Amino acid sequence: MFDEAIYRFKLQRLQRKRAATVTHFRKEWEKLLKAKGSRDARDDLRSREQFDLDEWDEEINQLTTQHLVTLARNLIVPLPPYEDEKSWFESKMFGFRLLTSDGVKTLRAEIRAEKKAQWEFWQTRVTLALSVAATAISIFAFFRK
Repeated sequence: MFDEAIYRFKLQRLQRKRAATVTHFRKEWEKLLKAKGSRDARDDLRSREQFDLDEWDEEINQLTTQHLVTLARNLIVPLPPYEDEKSWFESKMFGFRLLTSDGVKTLRAEIRAEKKAQWEFWQTRVTLALSVAATAISIFAFFRK
């Protein structure tokens, strides 16, 4: 329960930092265009921007992958095979194996299905227990009069 909140907090923080990077480079572009910078300066700025954004995207992907893998292991949900190119890719920045968008969708769907199955297991038992308790209370109240 707290793991989900911690994950969301970390994800929000990374997304805010990525958005700040976009804003920073937008201002840099405006300065460069006003100063009528050279083509080399524009190419350099573009490559630095792309590198920084790729770095933030990989950190977000790494956080998401770690979160989903941890959930899957806790729920005993099988992970997609590491050899599956549709589910995993090699990180260019850090060298980790990360989930692709298809892998995230697949794993998230399997985790949700397992959580739903666990909930349905307990839901039927709790409903039965509550109905038995309500019946016992009503019988007790009837004979008490």
